[in-house]
Amino acid sequence: MQISAPSPTCVSDGSNTTKNNRKHTLASEHATLLWVVVGVCLLPKLLNFFGADFSAIGISLHELHSAPGGLASLVGNPNLGFEVGKGPIIHALLEWTAVMVAFFTAIVAFSHFFTDKQNNAASVIGIALLTCGAMEGFHALTSLRIVEHTRDHVDFMPFTWSLARTFNAAIFMVCALICLRYIDRKVHPGQSRFDVKLMLTISGCIVLFAFILMRAAAVVDDLPQTLYAEGLFKRPFEIAPILIFIATTPLLLRLYRRMPTMLNATLAISIIPHITLELYMLFGSAKLFDNSFIVAHTLKIFAYGLPFYGLVHSYIRAYQRVNHAYYNDSLTAAANRNYFYLYAETALSRAARENKNMAIFYMDLNGFKEINDTHGHEAGDDILKAFAKRVQSCIRSEDCFARMGGDEFVVTIYGFEHIEFLRGIAKKISLLMKEPVPSDSGPLYVSVSIGISIFADERDLNQLLHNADLAMYEAKRKTSDHICFFSDDMSDAHCDTLQLQSDLANALDNDEFYLVYQPVYESGREEPTAFEALIRWKHPQRGDILPDQFISIAERSGLIADIDSWVMETACAQIAEWRELSDQRLRLFINCSAAQFADNALPTRLAGLMEKHQLEGKDLTLEIGEDQLVECAASCSNQFLALRRMGIGIAMDNYGAGSAAVSHLHSLPIDTIKIDKSLVNGSTECGQAKAIVRSTIELASDLGLNVVAEGVQSIAEFNLLRQLGCSGVQGLFLAAPMRSEKCAAIWAKRKKNEKTANITELLGF
Repeated sequence: MQISAPSPTCVSDGSNTTKNNRKHTLASEHATLLWVVVGVCLLPKLLNFFGADFSAIGISLHELHSAPGGLASLVGNPNLGFEVGKGPIIHALLEWTAVMVAFFTAIVAFSHFFTDKQNNAASVIGIALLTCGAMEGFHALTSLRIVEHTRDHVDFMPFTWSLARTFNAAIFMVCALICLRYIDRKVHPGQSRFDVKLMLTISGCIVLFAFILMRAAAVVDDLPQTLYAEGLFKRPFEIAPILIFIATTPLLLRLYRRMPTMLNATLAISIIPHITLELYMLFGSAKLFDNSFIVAHTLKIFAYGLPFYGLVHSYIRAYQRVNHAYYNDSLTAAANRNYFYLYAETALSRAARENKNMAIFYMDLNGFKEINDTHGHEAGDDILKAFAKRVQSCIRSEDCFARMGGDEFVVTIYGFEHIEFLRGIAKKISLLMKEPVPSDSGPLYVSVSIGISIFADERDLNQLLHNADLAMYEAKRKTSDHICFFSDDMSDAHCDTLQLQSDLANALDNDEFYLVYQPVYESGREEPTAFEALIRWKHPQRGDILPDQFISIAERSGLIADIDSWVMETACAQIAEWRELSDQRLRLFINCSAAQFADNALPTRLAGLMEKHQLEGKDLTLEIGEDQLVECAASCSNQFLALRRMGIGIAMDNYGAGSAAVSHLHSLPIDTIKIDKSLVNGSTECGQAKAIVRSTIELASDLGLNVVAEGVQSIAEFNLLRQLGCSGVQGLFLAAPMRSEKCAAIWAKRKKNEKTANITELLGF
């Protein structure tokens, strides 16, 4: 499918090979231009060898002088015929063409320089050709005036030519020196910046001095007769500009080596036709309008126009760079969001017009943030580049692969026949991402979640993209292979989530949250030694809502920090109230999010709560989920250490349900492990689950960590945990979460030293 935007380039791995290839391509272009220029300069000699004579287009100055009235009468006298005045006309045409080319190139160069202040080669070209054009113009004007009014000065025209060419060469040298001086100073901070005004001032002085010399020469009776000679050098004065141009060559080559662009290349290569035309005049031009004279004037136009090619080339490359940056991702070299919308809109319109199928894959890398935080951004970049390269290998060339930002990517697939084709591509991408990504940090592992929406279900691009995004989150949350097609119930669920998020924002202000407490029992004791504070939301329309239905929403919406703060304040106040009912200490487990631990003020805030309610550090244990703890352990290490110094416990919640490795246990700042209920519930029937629970309890004992088994639902599970030596248990079999009033009644019995016969009797079962 064709669209107006340029196609993104292939994915690049950013290797040195790619950079070397680019440099090789540039060098090849510059070498080609060099040989073309050399060929153009040698072409007249080759044509002369085969009999061509360019002097046939002009006549000698002596023939011109034989016409009464000079040039003006020749041009305006039809009786003399065109042939008599052809020489001066051709000369004037060549001179003024060179002037116009020089001026036009100078204007383009200055416009290029003022849009890119760092492009000093453009300023050199602009100032040099502006000055050279002025010099050539003075030469043409004074030559014509003297020919008409002082025809006895036969040598005046070649004199002004040599004078103009000498000063033009000097201008090139001055501009190159000033530009190189700026580049040398740019390397060292604090030096003066590139000054265009200085270059213009020096060039203006040179032009003025040359014009004064030309005017002075116009009134001199006897100009040097050495302008023409009979020996090897036909015009000896041409040696001066040749030597200056040769001396300027290494300066321009140095400028090119510093910045090997096409613009600098044309500036350096333009010296070749300048030197060549001077050689034609030096060795071959014995009189005006002869073969070498015409060739030299023609090469002068070419020399002034050559930098124009460099300017046009520079403009085109600048446009290509801007266009590439606008449509491509700089890291992965895949398409970006701009190109995706352009491509997808075109594909969507065509799909509707031609009744074709179209689908969008929305992809997100699982575990990417953890790798970024643990191994650094360079490792994250390696992941993104490898992912882009692997996806490109799975899709067709006509499909559009784009990076939307961060670790989110999309693929637009047009013109497929069956849904299984999409599923096959998704599975292939998912399978490839199971392979490790090589990195300086070692092999890295990530997976990908893919949500797919199809054009037949929705014809609005933004909605199609939104549906794919919803399917991606559903794939991340539920499916084992992390691939999910969009369905309407996902949209309903999303609307429900948005409504809950809106209601959640007002829940704290409306006092809709409350806490319940679940007892935690120690092995060998028949009364609870701790409680876990659990939040509930009493929604005005929906009734009681459990935390697994709104905590994730609170985390995504940024409300979790306020909710955590409310839980801490309420729980600490509750402990202080219970302390008055018993002379024994009570530990309270409080659930906290990673966002709470990331707050540098958490230790200070907890210290204030403990002082306010007269609590000690051993009265509190903060719980954090397994995955969240692994994710924030490094970034929140200062907060963890401060809490441990205060005596506050840290518990890893839901151990066994996340991605924490056994090696994490000795490095994480925890004192308690809470085994996830999925392992506890399967321990009596599954030998593997039982083995994991046993090994966890034994390992924790060796590391000096407390263990609490969550979610105990049967007597068999309870007895097994006691046999395995689990130091703490909690679950519905022992006690359901209860309101603070019932917990207070249980705790009050301990003040009276009442001893219960068993746990069931204590809890009223």
